[in-house]
Amino acid sequence: MAVIYAYPTVVPELQDLLIGTEMAIQGGEDAPRTRTFTIQSIVDLAQTSAIIAPTLQQVTTAGSTTTIGITSITNANLAVPIKGVVNWEGTGDQNNVAVLGEVGDVNMSTIGIGVKGYSPLGVGVYGESYESNGVHGYSPFGVGVYGESYENVGVRGEAIFGTGVYGHSASGYGGHFYSENVEAIYCSGEMFATNDITTIGRFIKVGGSPTQSLMANGTTRNIPIFNNSTVPQAITAATVTYLTGSDISTANIKAGSVVNWDIAVLKTAAGVAAPIFTVTFGTTGTTADSTLLTFTGSAQTAVADSGLFSIKCIFKPIAPATSTLTGHYTLIHNAQIVGLSTLPVNFSFQTSPGFNSTLVDAVLGVTVNSGAAAAWTVNQVSVKLENQV
Repeated sequence: MAVIYAYPTVVPELQDLLIGTEMAIQGGEDAPRTRTFTIQSIVDLAQTSAIIAPTLQQVTTAGSTTTIGITSITNANLAVPIKGVVNWEGTGDQNNVAVLGEVGDVNMSTIGIGVKGYSPLGVGVYGESYESNGVHGYSPFGVGVYGESYENVGVRGEAIFGTGVYGHSASGYGGHFYSENVEAIYCSGEMFATNDITTIGRFIKVGGSPTQSLMANGTTRNIPIFNNSTVPQAITAATVTYLTGSDISTANIKAGSVVNWDIAVLKTAAGVAAPIFTVTFGTTGTTADSTLLTFTGSAQTAVADSGLFSIKCIFKPIAPATSTLTGHYTLIHNAQIVGLSTLPVNFSFQTSPGFNSTLVDAVLGVTVNSGAAAAWTVNQVSVKLENQV
C-alpha cells in the first residue's frame, strides 16, 4: 500500500466515500468493524447533532409569528419593525422606551407615521409612564402617533407626573382628534398650549386669562370658561363697587358668544334707593373699565330681604370699534313686593354703543351701586362665557 500522501488530491463531493470504523453497540457482541461512509451522511449527522444558534433572519424567514413575548434586559435599539414588545425592562434611564417608532432622516425627507396602532375593540395605542410621557410621537411632516379603534380608544396615554399624550409636528398638527360617535377628546384635567388659541388644535393658554375652545372634525366644540367669588363681599352704600369674581376674559369671543352672571345678595332693613348694575369692559378688571350696559332696578324698601340678580349678555357682530353687546337683567327675591324691590320680578333690556371688542387682554365685569344707606352683602358671584371661536 502506498503512503497516503502519494494519492492525488481532489475536491470531495457529497457522494464520495470515506473509510471509518463502526463502533460496537454498547452491551452487544459485535466488535468494531471497518465501514465506508458518504460525505453527505457525515454532513447530515453534523447538522442534526450540533447546536447552532440561528440568525434573526433565519428565524423570521421560517415564520414571523410567535405566542411567546419578547423580553429584553438591555438598552438595545430595535432597528426593525415590530408588532409588540412584552415585558421590556429598561435600565432606569428616562429615555428607555418600550416601543420606539421614528420616521424621517436628518434631512426630513421621509413622510410617514412614527407609531400606528389599530384595534377593532380595544386600544389602538396605549402608553403609560410614571414621570415622563405616556405616548410621545414626532414626525417632521407626517403623523407622530396614529391610533385607531373601532369601538374603544384610538390613543390612550397615562402619566403620573409627565404628559399622557404628547404630540409635536414641525409643519403639521401636533394633535389631530376625530371620533364619529363619542367625544373626540377626553381629558380629566387640563390641556395646555404655549400660545393663545388662534388656530385649530390649540387648547388652553398658559398664564394670563384662560381660553378653552376645542375643534373636533372641523366643527367648533366649546368648553365654557368660568369665574366666581370665593368669599362674601360687603358693599359700601352709595359707592360703585366692582364685584369680585365677576371678570371674564373676552380673548375668544365671536358674534353669538354668551355671558351669564348670577349675583346672590343679602339686604338688611337699611336702604330704599334703586340699585344700579353696570356691565364693564376693559383691561383693568376694576371700576376704571368702560361701561357698556347700565341696569337700574326699582326702589327698595326698609325691609330685610335676599334675592338673585341675573344678567345675560350676547355679543352681536364683532368688529373693531363697531361691536355691540345686548343684555337683559332680572331679579327674583324672597320678600316679593318689599325689600330689594317693590316688584316680585324685575326685568330690563339694554343695548351697548359700539366698542372695540378686540382689545387685547380685556375682560367683562359687573359693578353695583346699592344706593344710599343700603347695607348689602354679595354672598356669591358666578359668571360663565360660552360659544367662543
